[in-house]
Amino acid sequence: MNREPLLQVEHLKVYFPVRKSKIGEKQRYVHACDDLSFTVYRGEVFGIVGESGCGKTTTGKALVKIVKPTSGVIRYRGKDIYRDLTREEAFAFRRKMQIIFQDPYSSLDPRFTVRRIIQEPLDIHREGTPEDRRQRVEQLMRDVEMRPEQLTKFPHEFSGGQRQRIGIARALALNPEVIVCDEPVSALDVAIQAQVLNLMCDLQDKYSLTYIFVSHNLSVVKHICNRIAVMYLGQFVELADTQTLFRHPMHPYTVGLLEAIPVPDPRVPSLLAGLDGDVPTPIDPPPGCRFCSRCPHATEECRRQTPQMQELEPGHFVACYAQPEDCYSMYDWIFSSYVEMGDMESARKLLQDATDDQDVPDMDWDYKCCVRLYKGLRKPEEIRQHVSDSDDDLKLDVVTLRYGMFIYYTYIGDLEKGNEQLLAIVKDPFEGAFATTKARQYAKARGLI
Repeated sequence: MNREPLLQVEHLKVYFPVRKSKIGEKQRYVHACDDLSFTVYRGEVFGIVGESGCGKTTTGKALVKIVKPTSGVIRYRGKDIYRDLTREEAFAFRRKMQIIFQDPYSSLDPRFTVRRIIQEPLDIHREGTPEDRRQRVEQLMRDVEMRPEQLTKFPHEFSGGQRQRIGIARALALNPEVIVCDEPVSALDVAIQAQVLNLMCDLQDKYSLTYIFVSHNLSVVKHICNRIAVMYLGQFVELADTQTLFRHPMHPYTVGLLEAIPVPDPRVPSLLAGLDGDVPTPIDPPPGCRFCSRCPHATEECRRQTPQMQELEPGHFVACYAQPEDCYSMYDWIFSSYVEMGDMESARKLLQDATDDQDVPDMDWDYKCCVRLYKGLRKPEEIRQHVSDSDDDLKLDVVTLRYGMFIYYTYIGDLEKGNEQLLAIVKDPFEGAFATTKARQYAKARGLI
């Protein structure tokens, strides 16, 4: 991937005024986007994920000048698209930035034929001769795997997947450099989703496109994106490359989203831990972290002051005061589930695949919680030495190492000693730690508490 910056966003804010209910009432605002800063590089697929209503679509619309920002700077190839462009340059900018809308039904004019829908951008920008435009439209239909004979039909004559292909063809008409994809497959069934995503990957290679991919589906963005920004209530809380984000999440909200992904093994139970509480209102939110009302690691500092994005590892940015060790990956859950059900072959294979992965830097496979969990495969005497050498300030390590001993005893089939370790954690827990949460779940399942 080329590391040439193509789009630079600095402190982007988009506020929408709320209608006043009575005279003299103070004007309030919906903080759809609140202080977003990021860079999109040429040729990459930059993903923005989060729950519905978090501001993903508004961010995308601000990038293509559909929604005007309240403040902040959006630079395309070094020029501020809202302040530095002349009328002619702004018109030319439209050629370089296009959007694929979420709804394939309402985004196409029902009165237009497919030919007119795709050809309209070419007519507005006066591209070539009428014959050139006709040939270009037919080529675009072939590029999106549809027949030119279908150009005389109207949108209602097509399925949802076909309509979205027409929307993609329209976005490609002017040979743009950047396409904002606003949940382009969310309204399609799973089989059609895969076809459209594969088509978009092929078109990216063919036309050297840069995508900004907006979605609430982490499985989709994992398939197509190079980097992912996690958004919550108008702000980014974590930004990293795709592999790092899925293997080593550092923000509790990212962990909550990953927990919602079904594990493709019916033997692995669903995660019991989730995101408690309701999403706060985006209307004039209070100071502090916006996730603190739902975060298991929230402190008084979180409620007083908004955390800023910090680069905790190369290319991995997180806005959180909690310790990264408090978060864990899906490998922890799946591995411990295999151990609990006695499937040691799958557990060993998962462990070997994880630790032998050459795509992950070595520092990531010191892997915070993951490696501490794998300490459970060591001998109990060695683990006891770690526990006995620990003091009160290392209570988290004591709890996690005891959990490691529980996994070891479960591994060798000594359930009695394993239960002793579970009860030791339950009686003297470290609140908010992954090992504490898991120990309580197993203890409850075994009838110990």
